[in-house]
Amino acid sequence: MTESDAGFELQPAPLDKRLIAALIDFVIGAFLSAVPILGGVAAATYWVLRDGLEVEFMNHRSIGKAIMKIRPLRPDGSYTDIDDSIRRNWMFAPAALIPFLFYSVIGAFLVPPMILLVLVITGIEIYLISNDALRQRLGDKVADTVVVEVSE
Repeated sequence: MTESDAGFELQPAPLDKRLIAALIDFVIGAFLSAVPILGGVAAATYWVLRDGLEVEFMNHRSIGKAIMKIRPLRPDGSYTDIDDSIRRNWMFAPAALIPFLFYSVIGAFLVPPMILLVLVITGIEIYLISNDALRQRLGDKVADTVVVEVSE
């Protein structure tokens, strides 16, 4: 266990559970983005807000995290809210918008740099989550959250 600056003892969620939760959320985003025209916007909205929604079956965490029984928490142990979720996940919105860009002429030119941006961000996130003592990725550091394993 690691103690946060606020004194709350945090047990970071196992890497495999975080990766499986991210894969589940990726699949959800991919299904949403497959909806013509507005699917990319729906997927980006899910990705950015997913850890702060007060929807009963999600309870301030993404569907993938709910299935894997992990959740992001603030250092004081409280649940994340919409603001925390936006700070944690804003960097994933471009990936969800890539299919949406195909529907515009100018957007088609933006797709290659967007894909490169997504790959760079993903690489940074995987490196951080694999090497940080609290398994904090960039979004966790920005929002000051830690993803922990829960029994619920």
